[in-house]
Amino acid sequence: MKALTNPSVEPPARLFTVSFVALGTILRPAVRRRVQVLAATNRGAKRIVKVRYPRSCDLSASLVPRPPAQKCSARGQRNLFQRL
Repeated sequence: MKALTNPSVEPPARLFTVSFVALGTILRPAVRRRVQVLAATNRGAKRIVKVRYPRSCDLSASLVPRPPAQKCSARGQRNLFQRL
């Protein structure tokens, strides 16, 4: 899933999950959506969603930490096998 970014609104620093209600039409009902947004603050994340989805309401943002970068260390694996 791609994360929304808008550097003109906020610089991408942290990953936020923003849930909101996307208003529908007569033929299509309103739907609660959840999107990933890269922004510096939760207020900026909400603003980015508001720009991307102008017909939305009931915004709530929560901070989701970025997954840790995986470091591949062949040396550590070799030492693990030598111990066994």
